[in-house]
Amino acid sequence: NKPSFSVPHHQPTHHPRWQYPSEQQFYNAMRKKGYRPPVESIPSVLQIHNAVNERSWVQLCKWEKELHDNQDPKLVKFVGRPKDLSPRAWWNSRILMTQEPFDRHDWYVEDADGGEARRYVIDFYEGKEKTGDISSALASAAAGNGGEGNDGAGVAANVAVMKPPSMYIDVRPALDNPSAAADRMAMFVREALPGIAGAWDSYKMSSPSPSSSVASVAGGDRSHSNGNGKQ
Repeated sequence: NKPSFSVPHHQPTHHPRWQYPSEQQFYNAMRKKGYRPPVESIPSVLQIHNAVNERSWVQLCKWEKELHDNQDPKLVKFVGRPKDLSPRAWWNSRILMTQEPFDRHDWYVEDADGGEARRYVIDFYEGKEKTGDISSALASAAAGNGGEGNDGAGVAANVAVMKPPSMYIDVRPALDNPSAAADRMAMFVREALPGIAGAWDSYKMSSPSPSSSVASVAGGDRSHSNGNGKQ
C-alpha cells in the first residue's frame, strides 16, 4: 500500500494527492542510482524519505500562505537535482567552507485557481546526528551490501534502530524573477521582526478589502437613489 503525500496535486478526483512510492518502487530507484541497500532496510529508509518531504512541504506552505495568501497551494511537479549545487549552496560550500547539501529538489507550485507556477529550491543538509539521517543510511546500506561475503545483517540492524533524521532543510523561492527576490526579502524581514510582521498581518485581516468597500459604496448610492425616488 502506498501512503498518501499530504501535498495536493492536479490529478483525477479519485487521486487528489501525490502518492509516495511503494517499497518496491523505492528499492528499484535506489538500484538505478547505484545503491545496493539490503531489502530489510527499505521500510525504515522510506519512512525517513517521506517524513523529510512532509517537512519540506510545511516550510514551502509557509512561504505561500504568508506572502501570496495561497491557502491551498498545488504541487505541479518536482525535479531531483542532487548533483547541481544551487547558487546559495555553492557560495556556502565554496566560499564560506561549510558542508554541501546531500540532495536538492526543485518544486513547482501554483495557486488553487491555476496561474503561473512558482519554483522553489530545496537544499537538504545533514544535521549533527549523522547516524540517523537518510544519506548516511543509504550510504551505509550500499556499503554493507556491496562487498563479497557481507550479507548486510549489521547494516540492517543499524537501519532498524535509526532515529528520526537530524537535518536542516533550506526552502526558498528560486530567483527566476524580481518578485521572487522580493519574496525572499519580505520573509527575511518577517523572521527578523516578527512583532511588526504580526501587527501588519492583523491590520490586513481587520481592514476591509477594496472590493468590499466598493460594494458598500455602491450599495449606499443605490439606497440614496431609491430614497430620492420615493420622495
